[in-house]
Amino acid sequence: MLTAAAGQAEVEPRDAEWIEVRTEPSEQGRQAALRLQAAIERALSRDCGCDCPEA
Repeated sequence: MLTAAAGQAEVEPRDAEWIEVRTEPSEQGRQAALRLQAAIERALSRDCGCDCPEA
């Protein structure tokens, strides 16, 4: 339960634990992000055709 007191929000400990767990990336999500990043880097290096540092 959230309550406002003098401009501050208070979160019950149970809710704080849930929020912490929900904001941590899962290993599956982290691996998917790494695969996507690698695929984008490969696509950009092939399509660019130059030797710029970004490629």
